[in-house]
Amino acid sequence: MIWLLGLALLGQDLASHADSKTKEDCEKDGGSWMSLAPGKGAVCGDSVAEIEARRKICPNFDKVLKSAHLKNAKGNEWIVSEIKSGSLWQKRGFLDGDKLIKIDGRTIKTPKDVTKVHMALCKDRGSEVAIKRGERLIILSW
Repeated sequence: MIWLLGLALLGQDLASHADSKTKEDCEKDGGSWMSLAPGKGAVCGDSVAEIEARRKICPNFDKVLKSAHLKNAKGNEWIVSEIKSGSLWQKRGFLDGDKLIKIDGRTIKTPKDVTKVHMALCKDRGSEVAIKRGERLIILSW
């Protein structure tokens, strides 16, 4: 439920994130099968244990979620916008319109990959996010 809320706060179309897992596979892997609005399908969300573990690492995770808008534009293209002044997004060097490409060398494709970016924002050091700003590829490191 919190995972679903987190994606809703990001302002994303949840139907575009429908997981390819079946309900049985999702539950076997410890996920939570969640129905979306009528006609929008369902997704395999994070387990309660995953959510709690994330909160222990990043106590202000919910604040990070709410401090910028992320939109899945074309397939695997995640665009950052509406970055709040003073937020970790701003402090780490992100600008409205940046496209998320990689987190610590791994391509960002899924909502779980985007969660890794949120978690990286909470770290004081040791993270690297590749973005596309206009036509330029930029590496933000902290």
